Amino acid sequence: MSERVEWSELPESLLPTIGESLDTRIENLRFRSVCTSWRSSTPPFDSISPRRFPLDLSIPFPFPSIDFADDYYYDCLTLFKRKCTLRQSILYRLQRLHPSPSDKAWLIEVEGRKLCLFDPLSKHRQRYELPNNFNLLDFQHLELTRAYSLKMHPDLYDFGFAHKVVMYPNSPSIKLNDFHVFVIHEFDFGQYRLLRHAKCGDENWTTVGEGTQDFDDVIVYEGRFYVVDQSGIVYRINVSSLELQLLYPRIPDGELGTMKYLVESGGALYVVDKYDKGRVRFNVYKLNEEPDGSFVWDLMESLGDRAFILGHDCSLSVSAGEFFGYEGNCIYFTHHNQAHVFKLEDDSIANLDI
Repeated sequence: MSERVEWSELPESLLPTIGESLDTRIENLRFRSVCTSWRSSTPPFDSISPRRFPLDLSIPFPFPSIDFADDYYYDCLTLFKRKCTLRQSILYRLQRLHPSPSDKAWLIEVEGRKLCLFDPLSKHRQRYELPNNFNLLDFQHLELTRAYSLKMHPDLYDFGFAHKVVMYPNSPSIKLNDFHVFVIHEFDFGQYRLLRHAKCGDENWTTVGEGTQDFDDVIVYEGRFYVVDQSGIVYRINVSSLELQLLYPRIPDGELGTMKYLVESGGALYVVDKYDKGRVRFNVYKLNEEPDGSFVWDLMESLGDRAFILGHDCSLSVSAGEFFGYEGNCIYFTHHNQAHVFKLEDDSIANLDI
């Protein structure tokens, strides 16, 4: 067992099986770059997967069932069938194979047919295309998370848009009609946020909950869907019945913020409560299990080395010591289209140039 075996000498019969299990462009490129036999065993990424993003769901996105002040605008809107396109991007930890002690990793977001870099906080998603001489074999990469968004046609932003989108599962072995998409549907200039669900092949979106609840964020945590409402209650979603199961208590009573985010960090679930009446600030709560098996939300005084990034398509946690440009015990977010960093240590805020 101690004998060293070259990867390029794997049995050729295994190569197509391995190639079929690679579900990202970067994995496919790295695999095909090993040697001639590996490259010939697996075709380019664009020609092998039965599911390619962006994916046309062909499900008209619903208009809110509220009264419009102007019947003319309502009549015009009902003429449109707002089809949806599901887009995916992947966030990676990218670092040189042989970094110096001072070299840190980069947090990058990749989407589309070309390898392009995105800033996770950029609402306008400005692209930075990688140079032609960029060689992925010179870097080690680790997938951190996947982010999703819905593009609606036509794009009538003022009358409602997808505030947050999650999809699960996402694997080449999963058939198209077996994955679930949940969307926080925001409309009427952010006054209402409903939770909607669909699967590929559905004719319509289904409203989850009572249809009157305002939801702030939805996340996939430990392979299940969770959603938080504006009052700070976290529910688990039963994907079979689309029922909301209240498993965890409300975050501590008192003044609640105007927007809540769900973040997974170190295997634990957090709620980040944003207050933007006057000066922007945040409270962070961690879900902890008591000795008797009950759960409590503990207010965090410090995040340690972790930095929370509240992006437009997803929220995540990273180790600031590993990544370039991030500082521990901080929350990175956007407010009025400007990127900021909030420091929990002293509740201070600074602007970011991105």
